[in-house]
Amino acid sequence: MQADNFVLLCCALKVPVYEGRLIDALLTHQVVKPIELELQYGFSEGGVRVATHRLRDRLRPLGVKISNQYGVGYFLDADSRAKIRARVDSFSEAVAAI
Repeated sequence: MQADNFVLLCCALKVPVYEGRLIDALLTHQVVKPIELELQYGFSEGGVRVATHRLRDRLRPLGVKISNQYGVGYFLDADSRAKIRARVDSFSEAVAAI
C-alpha cells in the first residue's frame, strides 16, 4: 500500500500504525500466516496474536471480522474487506472536502 493510502487507512479506522500494518496485510493477501507478519511486517513473535486481538476489538463495532484457521493463517471475508474499503473511501472523501 502506498504511504498516503496507509495513513488514510490508519486514520479512517482510528488504529495505530502497527495495527494498520496488520490490516494492510489482510487487505493485500487472501490469507496471512503469522510468520509472514513477523518477517515482512516487523511484528514480534507474540505480537501478532496481541495485535490481532486488539484489532478485532477495535473493528468489531464496524462489523469487521478477522478470522483465523489453525495452521493456515488470518483472513478477512469479502464483507469485512468491503466494510473497511467503504470506511476508508468515506474518510478520504471527507478529508478531500476540507
